[in-house]
Amino acid sequence: MRPLLVLAALACVVSAVVVLARGDEPDLTTMAAATLVVTVGCVGVVALRWGGDLTAAPVLWLGLFCLFHFGMVWTLGVFGVTTLADVTTTAVYWVATPWLRPAVTVASVGALVFAVIALALAPRSPAHRARHRAKYLGGRWRARRSSRRPAPSGSGRVSGRVSGGGARHRARHRARHRAEVHGRALAPGQRRLCDAVAATGLALQGLGVLVLAVAIVGRGGLGLVGGGYLAFLEAAQDQTTGYALWAFGVGSSLTQLGDTTARRWGLVVFAVLALVLFPLGLRGSVLFPACVLLATRTLVGRRVPALLIGVAAVAALGGASVVRLTRVGAQPGPGGLLDGVVSTVTELGFSIRPTAEVMRWSSAGQEPTWFVSFVAVPLRVVEGLTGWHGGPPVDDPRLFNVKVNELVGAIGGSPVAEGYDAAGVAGVVVVMVGLAVVLCRLSRGPFDTAARLAVFPVVALPLTIAVRNSFAAVVPQVAIGLAVVLAVHLWARVQHESAGAGRRAAAGPPPVRTARPVGAARGAS
Repeated sequence: MRPLLVLAALACVVSAVVVLARGDEPDLTTMAAATLVVTVGCVGVVALRWGGDLTAAPVLWLGLFCLFHFGMVWTLGVFGVTTLADVTTTAVYWVATPWLRPAVTVASVGALVFAVIALALAPRSPAHRARHRAKYLGGRWRARRSSRRPAPSGSGRVSGRVSGGGARHRARHRARHRAEVHGRALAPGQRRLCDAVAATGLALQGLGVLVLAVAIVGRGGLGLVGGGYLAFLEAAQDQTTGYALWAFGVGSSLTQLGDTTARRWGLVVFAVLALVLFPLGLRGSVLFPACVLLATRTLVGRRVPALLIGVAAVAALGGASVVRLTRVGAQPGPGGLLDGVVSTVTELGFSIRPTAEVMRWSSAGQEPTWFVSFVAVPLRVVEGLTGWHGGPPVDDPRLFNVKVNELVGAIGGSPVAEGYDAAGVAGVVVVMVGLAVVLCRLSRGPFDTAARLAVFPVVALPLTIAVRNSFAAVVPQVAIGLAVVLAVHLWARVQHESAGAGRRAAAGPPPVRTARPVGAARGAS
């Protein structure tokens, strides 16, 4: 990817952020145009830099971030404020307040920061390294490396055949990842461990399905499907159900690390439960695990075609519009599917509201939390072990979701809102840099062991869910997932050592060779 194209795209994004920052009035048309430039510019350059793969984890995360933070601005700027009437009739006062535009500006800064870090941490192609060495090291590099590899043609320049190898590099990149999991790079023991991890994923899927089935059937049955999202929340949504949804999501991604049978069964179970969760209104419980599942398949060299992803995205938006209607018991509008998709994008874009509310109460004198909400859960564990505890989680204002519920209501969360609550714009930059570094390092590999492959979905899923939620659940979910991976790894090692000991015992003791007397002739009887 040429540096001038990257610089041009980033310059457009910076210009859009400046336009947002210098405006005073909430001009929705200008905001929609600027956020579209930010989204296309950031997601486009990151996707191209990561091999043109839309299912790479940084690309998917950034796309979800822009959808959930700018979606409402897009629809309001294009279709007008009347779009809100199709979504909700209450709690929309904040759209007309002066805090919407600053919130969108800060979210745009966060997207730009994430894109810059993703560009810096993207894997480099062999052609890029060859151009760099030929340009900056010149003849010294050619003289030093001539004994091991041919020198680039020309005086300090790489030939067009080498510099134009982007497509060949992407093919080699996919083939390498496929081989790392299903062939040459993984040792036989690591392949067996991948199968064990996939079996654990199927078990987690089954556990999640079982708990959800008990919650649905035991507290309303199929009537919950007709009652929609609010009925399910009132009847069956608790901490146990939340962890069941997490187990279902993580298990679905872990199944993609195994053989063909495990992958197919994982996809079948995921699709069946998704058909149940969608009518209940649990869109995030399907969309976020689906994105991590796609990213996991990309790591193992089984990338889903872009056309199929686009068709699935349109179908998901259409299905989500049906879910939205079942929530409120409304009838489809005259526009049909288009009205449903517009209303769905508008509702998804409501995740910008926590940022606007945080900026409002910060202007009223609310003190910054200095990132205590990101470590509140570990602190509470330590306090519980040492005998001093701050009370039940629902009453602990150090948790960002509890704070938002007390001051505003149940409006969800956002990494931008939580970062701004921690330290203003600097906090947003720190949070987005941290998220980009973690996701990019997870996606780069190397994936030469089953444990490294299994860590990816365990960490990526909670971070993806945090796009529209607080950070409180990330630490415990990651800790439980890593504990499961470690347990599988230790179990597989014990099984391998036991099998080796059994084979050695069956082979019997090694033959004993008697020592030859000193001075005896070799071969003498």
